[in-house]
Amino acid sequence: MEPRAETTFLKPSEIRFSQKEIPSKFSDFGDINQAILRYTLHPRLINTVPPISVSNRNDGEWYTENNRRLYMFRAMEKLGVLQRIQVN
Repeated sequence: MEPRAETTFLKPSEIRFSQKEIPSKFSDFGDINQAILRYTLHPRLINTVPPISVSNRNDGEWYTENNRRLYMFRAMEKLGVLQRIQVN
């Protein structure tokens, strides 16, 4: 049986990227800037975005492989649209 992922809430700015570069398009949400605009204009839709998965590495920092979603969430945090996001 697979271990159950624990759900918590973090500020996007508390999570680090796992890669230096982030592709500009989502496979399911389209262009990243268009997604930021869409979710900024309609913040309730953010609940339709799957939570990002994070891991706490030896340095005590949170990292994610979901870099595009983290980029989008960080942009929305800077715009004041959201403060915390659900993570697994």
